[in-house]
Amino acid sequence: MIGFMAGGRRNKKKRSRGSSSSSAGLQEKILKSSSGKEETAITNDQAMADCFVMLRDSVESLRKEMAEGFSKIHTDMDVLRYELKADMKILNEKVKELKTSIEFTQGEVDLLKDDMKAKDDQMIKLQKNNEELDKRINELMKKLKEEEERNIQLEQYTRRENLRFNNIPESDHEDCKSLVYDIINRDLEIDTTCIRFHAVHHVGRKKSGRTRPIIARFACREDRDNVWEQRKKLKEPSAFYNDTYITQDYARTIQKERGNLINAMLKARKEKEMKDVKVIDRFLIVNNQKYTVENIPDYLK
Repeated sequence: MIGFMAGGRRNKKKRSRGSSSSSAGLQEKILKSSSGKEETAITNDQAMADCFVMLRDSVESLRKEMAEGFSKIHTDMDVLRYELKADMKILNEKVKELKTSIEFTQGEVDLLKDDMKAKDDQMIKLQKNNEELDKRINELMKKLKEEEERNIQLEQYTRRENLRFNNIPESDHEDCKSLVYDIINRDLEIDTTCIRFHAVHHVGRKKSGRTRPIIARFACREDRDNVWEQRKKLKEPSAFYNDTYITQDYARTIQKERGNLINAMLKARKEKEMKDVKVIDRFLIVNNQKYTVENIPDYLK
């Protein structure tokens, strides 16, 4: 018992010693750990302080740059505002000038409109006058044509006793009346004892290579008509002047008309090979169809 107890005490002492040494080591470790944590904490605080300083410097630098930027922007804005104000002033002046010009132009336009309206009214009036004049001219032209036709008929009436003897050979100092008497007596077989003439003469100026027709103005219309009815005998082979032919003495206007009609007749006979084509007085007869000089078919002009 005593020994056990003594042994127990010794064990307790050993445990006590062991516990004391463990506690001392633990305390040392704690101190060391605390010392390391303090050093780490100090290092972190320093880093944070340095970071704060850098951040503060960056913010300060950024603030300065922003302040300078805003200052420059304000300066540019002031310059732009000044330039814009100057441009607006110029623009306003231009607008005023343009407005004045527009007002002036509008006034001119109004004057032109009034002038145009007056001219339109005048044109309408002139147009009416022209229509009346055209109507009057047409009436006068119609009357003039009627008068011209009346004069043609009157001239033709004065030539009713005349006949033209064409293609009679012409010589110097010839007696036209004797030639006409010979043709009437010999070729037409008409007694010329009682036939009298007012005048017998060549028509037109004498030209080389041209045979002028002889115009005979009969004193008696019956003698003239008798000769006219027998004119076809000149085409007989026994006729002395077989190239001679007799035509009526037409007025100058009718002669021109007949010239155009005869040309159309010759063209129809030559180019169109028409046989039933002839000219009678003032008419062109084509296949029993009558035409005047005013309505000759285009294919015969």
